[in-house]
Amino acid sequence: MGTARPPIDPSASTSGSSTRSRRILLSRTWTRRQVIGAGAFGAAAAAGGSWLAASAPEQPRRARTPVALTASPLSAGFAAGSAILYMSTADRRQTLDLVTATGIGWIRFDVPWNFVSPQAGSYQWTFVDNVVNDCRARGLTILLSVVNSPSWAAAVPGNPQSRPASATTYANFCGKVATRYRDSVSAMEIWNEPNGRMFFAPDPDPAFYTQMVRAAYPVIKAKAPAMTVIAGALGAVDTADGLVHAVDFLRAAYQNGLAGRSDAISFHPYDYSNPLATGALYDNAPMRNMIDMYRSMSSNGDGGKKIWITEYGAPTTGSISQTDQAELISNSIGQWREVSYAGPFMIHTIRDAATGSTDPEDNFGVATTAFVPKQSMVAVTALSQAGFPLRPEYQLLQVNPDPTLGQPVSPVYPLQRGFGYEFTEGARYATNNGFFSSPTEVATIARRFRVVPLGTFAYDRQDFDVDGGFRVFSRPDTTGTHAVYGAILAAWSPAIGFPTGTLTSTNGVTTQQFENGAITWSALGGTHVDYS
Repeated sequence: MGTARPPIDPSASTSGSSTRSRRILLSRTWTRRQVIGAGAFGAAAAAGGSWLAASAPEQPRRARTPVALTASPLSAGFAAGSAILYMSTADRRQTLDLVTATGIGWIRFDVPWNFVSPQAGSYQWTFVDNVVNDCRARGLTILLSVVNSPSWAAAVPGNPQSRPASATTYANFCGKVATRYRDSVSAMEIWNEPNGRMFFAPDPDPAFYTQMVRAAYPVIKAKAPAMTVIAGALGAVDTADGLVHAVDFLRAAYQNGLAGRSDAISFHPYDYSNPLATGALYDNAPMRNMIDMYRSMSSNGDGGKKIWITEYGAPTTGSISQTDQAELISNSIGQWREVSYAGPFMIHTIRDAATGSTDPEDNFGVATTAFVPKQSMVAVTALSQAGFPLRPEYQLLQVNPDPTLGQPVSPVYPLQRGFGYEFTEGARYATNNGFFSSPTEVATIARRFRVVPLGTFAYDRQDFDVDGGFRVFSRPDTTGTHAVYGAILAAWSPAIGFPTGTLTSTNGVTTQQFENGAITWSALGGTHVDYS
């Protein structure tokens, strides 16, 4: 029956949980999402108990086609917003000189429809022309974000942050932009963060946003066939009043006909606590949002397209130091290229609006208001000059691949006693005992528990490197995918069958159901096997 010891449990201690704050829709509002902390598993292993979140979602297995593992080429840039449009000529040019000093080649800035065309039929292009010309003089590649409704074309007249009243009217303006800048601009983004009321008043509306994209795409392509058209520009938010989760928004957009009507999808994965690879451990982190977004893209025939990160950064205010900002940005840039669908990566932003202000929005720059480089600018410049080198943990898995797993969908992330790397058809692990692969359903549990395999997946089960024993049983179409560990695993035998649910705990008694019965454990009574 094994030694009477409690099963390990990542939920027994909530003290390991962490919270993440991030910039939400360019506002001064912050959100916090509860996640399971990276250290929770180790603490809970000693505490014992149960974890109801251990089951992976049941997913069908798909046919596997061998794919070679190659890192994505990386294009990086800066998101300048609207601020660059209204600087003095000297400040604008000095700001752009900061960009060229880093060796990074892309820049993103707004085309505010409300200022270019304050009255129907009239256009004032000079202030946009000035920025375009200065960028081209420095050899920068330009992405324009077409935003802000003029009052005459707004769904909420007088509110420039309103969505357009007519998708066709917006598309016609995009056509004007494409015509004017087709020889100088490489990409155009349809709006900014439409999944929030702040930029899409009166409320986020994926169906109407899809109408905008469907109307604008053919118009832009007719005027500038080589211009990349990007949909999305979604913010990393939870669904709440005036907000729609990016994954839900994108799914709804596809349900309303988005497929085939853009060249890429963009996202703003702000996360001030973790770079992308570490964030991939958490179920609702922005990196996992992108994995889910890519799955939606793939299931709708857009799997060959990229996700562009058109804003990413952190403000050097409060608890976030210059060192923190530098580490978040430089680590995430290097990790992003490990993802197969990685498009360009834009850092928000170039220069602080007001260094030293208590408003986080004023302090996102990689340089101060006085043009003094912060640590992040120094770090990004060094990475750029080095050609954005591959990380050692990625290289380790790159030379020990499993081509049947498909394309990588996450960066390589740290686990206890090794590293994990997720693909379209499963996950690959570098461990102290060798290199192993797991199906997607099993890999989900491994990620949540932060564990690596001890051996191969065979006979619908796989053992993991955990003191006291840890095994994942996986028959997604029948019994599901569940972890069994500790004293309950020690008492298990084939006669009781596969687990059919996760652990439950009532009045100090932990129970796990199986096909042919149940196994219980308690501190006083030890382990008991009950065949039904």
